Amino acid sequence: MNRNHITVHMSNTSPSTGEGIKVRLTVCMFNPLVNDKQAAVEDARRSEANAELYSSKRKLVAGKDIERLTKISTEGREAFQRLVSSPWLDYKPDPSEQVKISTRGCWYFLSTAYLSEYLDTMSKYRQRFELAKNDFIDSYGEVLRKANSREGLGKDFARFQHKYPSRERVGEKISFTTFEDPIVTSFMPEVFDERIRHEMEQLNQRKKEQVEYGLHTVTKSVTKDLIESAQHVGKQCAAKNKSSRSPISESVVQRLVEKLEMAVCKAPRDSAELDEAVKIGRGLLEELDPDILKSNEHSRNKVIAGANRMNDLIQL
Repeated sequence: MNRNHITVHMSNTSPSTGEGIKVRLTVCMFNPLVNDKQAAVEDARRSEANAELYSSKRKLVAGKDIERLTKISTEGREAFQRLVSSPWLDYKPDPSEQVKISTRGCWYFLSTAYLSEYLDTMSKYRQRFELAKNDFIDSYGEVLRKANSREGLGKDFARFQHKYPSRERVGEKISFTTFEDPIVTSFMPEVFDERIRHEMEQLNQRKKEQVEYGLHTVTKSVTKDLIESAQHVGKQCAAKNKSSRSPISESVVQRLVEKLEMAVCKAPRDSAELDEAVKIGRGLLEELDPDILKSNEHSRNKVIAGANRMNDLIQL
């Protein structure tokens, strides 16, 4: 696994797909939320209740103290999600297996069409995050002072002081890290024993099938994501038809327009359903303006009809 950069030279025995790579973003923050067993026991005692059913939490750092770090990490995650296609499945499941990929810390497929933008964008956010991290470390003494005052934990600080790392170590709790890996399509080494060669060929074929399955799954996810975005706009239009007070969200409309622009490049495999969904969506671009949709029922009805047509394209 390669950290914070792309490896572009692969061994001849490990070819990789040219459609894209696997990427992952991990953000760590110093924002501890700790159990306060003493407070839980006191709460239970006041209520004459079972203390085992009570819990109490204490935040050790005020939100304002990490506000800049939080803002940059949120924006960085959003930028990451805008560029990736969908979570990547590293194996081909059995037909009867119900697969639900956890998006927490998982690998995502990134089309090579967006590789350059991804590298530039993530580099900028890493730099911004690192500057904010250094500023937080510089102000950490003041963070501790406030925690040990009425502005923070007050007298309870002594009970939780051991939870605070030193100024020299607190930086280890804070990071914005990207990982990039090629999607290997073969691990076929030079083998001269014919029996082993046959087994390796079988393994190699299964690996190729897994990668192909993964690429088709990504394409289907991109199609589903686009159709769901159109459905979201369509539902807002339908609600607006029923009530003039119902909102049309500018961000929801803009998200659909952006997905229409990016969907084909994000999909690593051809898809008739995706092509048709994009065609329908692009036919609605003149209507996809929040101000128009707020004021024009005819435009809203066109978007509703288009979203329904897109939804009929694929069984999701």
